[in-house]
Amino acid sequence: MANDRASYNHAYYEANKEKLSAQNKAYYEANKEKIAAQKRAWAKANRDRLNAKQREYRKENREKVNAQRQAYIEANRDKINAKRRANYAAKHEKVNTSQQTHDVEKCEKATLEDIKARKKDYREANKEKISAKNRAYREANREKEAARKRAWYQANKEKVDARKRAYLAANRDKVNARQRAYYRAAKAKAEQSVNKDAMPLPKNVYPTLYGTYKVVIVRDGRHHYAGTHKTIDEAIAARDAKRKELEAQHD
Repeated sequence: MANDRASYNHAYYEANKEKLSAQNKAYYEANKEKIAAQKRAWAKANRDRLNAKQREYRKENREKVNAQRQAYIEANRDKINAKRRANYAAKHEKVNTSQQTHDVEKCEKATLEDIKARKKDYREANKEKISAKNRAYREANREKEAARKRAWYQANKEKVDARKRAYLAANRDKVNARQRAYYRAAKAKAEQSVNKDAMPLPKNVYPTLYGTYKVVIVRDGRHHYAGTHKTIDEAIAARDAKRKELEAQHD
């Protein structure tokens, strides 16, 4: 009997599909607010059940959900950013309005300072977790992040250069001291790495911090630079050529 009833309903639906769809649509349009209120009431009454079901689905389909979320974000980035800015502005305005027009006891929204403090506390409590998440994202999107940084730099090149110049002008002594300290440390490291039993370098040939050799000849109180070379033999050849050139000029 139940099977006959189900077969009859299915046949009736197939024969009157368009008519039924039109009736349902008309009913929905006439009772839109009532239906929305019923949905909200049902969702509120079954919130724990819905949340548990959603958590179970996300757990079973984690990769699929993450891929869908990432695809949606990529396709609607401008829209999402605009919505976030609008929500932040509305929330900020609502908080300010509620502070001005209501008592403190009736104001349920936190102030901007409280929001910043909560964010700071969360970052401090989850510093390692956030750092690991950021590193994983950068590793998975290295080319994308590099392209984004290059695009931002190209779009803000003048601003960045102006900021650098302003910083150098305001901190010139500090920058110079830091550069001198770095040079001294690098020079000391290079000197420590040199083999003590090695043969001394020829005259006018000096080692650099990068494993090469530069040639500088002092003549009549002036320094004459003859280039930087990869090997000692090349440096000696350049030194001899520079000496001949200086002697020819002197004659």
